[in-house]
Amino acid sequence: MFKTLMRTIWRNALRRPVFTGINLLGLSLGIACSFIMLLYVQQEWSYDKHFPKADKVFRIGTGFMNMGAFAISQEILRDNLLEKCKDVAAATRITSRGGPQPVKIGEQTFIQEELLYVDSTFFDVFAYTFEAGQAATALQEPNSVVITADLAEKYFGKRDVMGEYLAFGEEQTLFQVSGVVEEQTQKSHLPTGMWLPIYPKLRGETSWMSGSLYNYVRLHDQAEQADLEAYLDQLQREDVYPQIQPQMPVEEWLQSNMAVRFYPQPLPTIYLSAPLGFELSPGGNPVLVNILAIIGLIILLMASFNYINLTTAVGIARAKEVGVKKTLGAGPFALKGQFLLEAILFSVVAASIATGLAEILLYVVEKVTGNVLIEQLLASWKQALLLLGFALMVGSLSGLYPAFFLTRFKPIQVLKGQLGLKKQSFFRGGLIVLQFTMAAFLLIGTFTVYQQFQYMNKSDKGFQHQNVMVLYQLDSLGGSKESFRQLIGQHHEVLTSSFNSRMPAGRNLWQATYKTEVMANPISITSFPIDEDYLEVMGMQLVEGRNFSKDLAADSSALILNESAVAALELTDPIGKVLNENQRIVGVVKDFHFQDFHHDIAPAVLNFDRTGHNLTLKLKGNDVAGFLSYLEGRWAEFVPGEKMAYYFLDENLAALSEKEAVLSKAIAIFSVLAIFIACLGLLGLAVFMTTLRTKEMGIRKILGASISSIVGILAKDFLLLITLAALIAIPLAYWGGQRWLADFAFRIDLEWWLFVLPALAILLIAWLTVSYHSLRLARTNPVDALHVE
Repeated sequence: MFKTLMRTIWRNALRRPVFTGINLLGLSLGIACSFIMLLYVQQEWSYDKHFPKADKVFRIGTGFMNMGAFAISQEILRDNLLEKCKDVAAATRITSRGGPQPVKIGEQTFIQEELLYVDSTFFDVFAYTFEAGQAATALQEPNSVVITADLAEKYFGKRDVMGEYLAFGEEQTLFQVSGVVEEQTQKSHLPTGMWLPIYPKLRGETSWMSGSLYNYVRLHDQAEQADLEAYLDQLQREDVYPQIQPQMPVEEWLQSNMAVRFYPQPLPTIYLSAPLGFELSPGGNPVLVNILAIIGLIILLMASFNYINLTTAVGIARAKEVGVKKTLGAGPFALKGQFLLEAILFSVVAASIATGLAEILLYVVEKVTGNVLIEQLLASWKQALLLLGFALMVGSLSGLYPAFFLTRFKPIQVLKGQLGLKKQSFFRGGLIVLQFTMAAFLLIGTFTVYQQFQYMNKSDKGFQHQNVMVLYQLDSLGGSKESFRQLIGQHHEVLTSSFNSRMPAGRNLWQATYKTEVMANPISITSFPIDEDYLEVMGMQLVEGRNFSKDLAADSSALILNESAVAALELTDPIGKVLNENQRIVGVVKDFHFQDFHHDIAPAVLNFDRTGHNLTLKLKGNDVAGFLSYLEGRWAEFVPGEKMAYYFLDENLAALSEKEAVLSKAIAIFSVLAIFIACLGLLGLAVFMTTLRTKEMGIRKILGASISSIVGILAKDFLLLITLAALIAIPLAYWGGQRWLADFAFRIDLEWWLFVLPALAILLIAWLTVSYHSLRLARTNPVDALHVE
């Protein structure tokens, strides 16, 4: 019985290869897209959840004054928590300062990208599985190092490396391997690969006003986050406040913007939470995760609708098959089972094709967006089983309606040609409206996201950022900074240069308090320590007053404000006004963006400081590659053996809008696929409707109807459906666009063309799809049309 059923399914597929191919392609694409989205969402939400007792692990961030929340916190926090907080079972400090480092094994040198400096208690908080060594003692010795098993294979060519030595860093300090942990395949916001003792990185800092490390704690099993928060509140009152000694009562201080605040974050939420300042590693994008998940669901629904439309379209040709089987005694259960099994098998075949399509799609997404959505599609047998289960679910749900619809044909109606299929036109039309509503919604969303991304890239940021290069970590030059600047300034590619300690979109942060003579309390304002050349290098515009001068001794305490700082301090005629009793305002610059476009332009104060940690170069841009080669050579002369650290300002600015760039490109890719799948469904309905009206069109041609009028008659209903879909999609897309743009302080206006152009594009694509098949029918010989049964 089963063999006969399979033969029937196979013959039906071969009898209509075009329909089978279209149906298979649509369903395969739908499964590929939606399965990728499923794995991506699963991956993003899985970060750090693999650690034992992950729900009891917290990172404690800190906020200083009104500068916002930072992922880093105080060096003394760990010891305080271990000593005084009864709810803390273990605590550790982490830092990753130093970046990639050279590792030498014998005569071979490697570059280690991922490494952490940690306390010896690190593995008490994060329970990694050790292949060799003991977690409790692995990092107790100052020159011990723990590495992963795959890193051991890479460096030493074997896994048994306990006691082996490696030379680490530019100083080639010898470290002895004291532990080997299993290869890390699970996702974590903590870089993994190598762990070194943190002690050389500690500064003995005891101030609660200084944060430089990442503090993590693991609570006792019976403790909760509220218990930790209660202790941190107590810590503010009993330890922080007495040390700082602000000139106000403790309750007033706690409510003011001068208070030091603590921000405990559960470990599993860190990756997808709103990022704090100075994150240890880049976090995820919950907006992107949610949007791509919705797109995946939309595409899956559209693929399922396609299967229903195309299967019911073929149902006319299969009406006789159902009628004959019923006449021969086949019951409704057996017939429903046949069509449902056909849908499931079809979906399984589509899933096997979808694996190849998914790999191609992942490659395209990576090349277009520059981001890897999923590192490996079928990384384990569990994911292969998940794909199979996913295909079975899709096949079952997609096959339910066709199974019931196709088995309702009555033998007597089949023989008389009275199938009653027109009664189902409302349902099928509804599916088309839903498909194109979703497709139009995605296309309008693509236009909106792209326009916002372009707006952020092209809008005036208040400074020039083209061909601006920043060298940082200049402390290595010691007293030779000015000599180095003078030397490279002679190169024909360099226009001008500036020493400073802060750049727009940079990672370092400076903050200070300022008050006017009439203010009762100071306010905290972000600061930019700069020299007299900074405004020229950055192309900032003075709107009042003058620039700093190195020849004026009084300028050592001079200030330049941005327009927002003038407003925040409620100053009129600010030039010459004094802040903090001895700092005189000498100029006002036009507001400039130093954060992303999600934030308003904050008040900023530029203070005169010629000892900056950055050297910013304004280049001509004629021969940047040649200049880089020259610069690295001169750096090697001044600081032998140490790599030069630099970036281009454009790169940092691009990082501010990276999420929007990825979102724009990803939505565009999947929108194209969604429209393609929708057109496959439209083609299915066109075939269905034109098959019903073949005789009608033959009679019309005999009576003198032109080809264009026949095409118009056949396409009219479809265009009405697509127009209805566009009318539904436009207000939905407007609502969605407003919700998304509300997160930006600087954003585009939703112009009418953002909705009309995508809607017209959808209509044009739909017209071309329907017209193709309608034109084929219109050109059919009327005699052949009248012979259709």
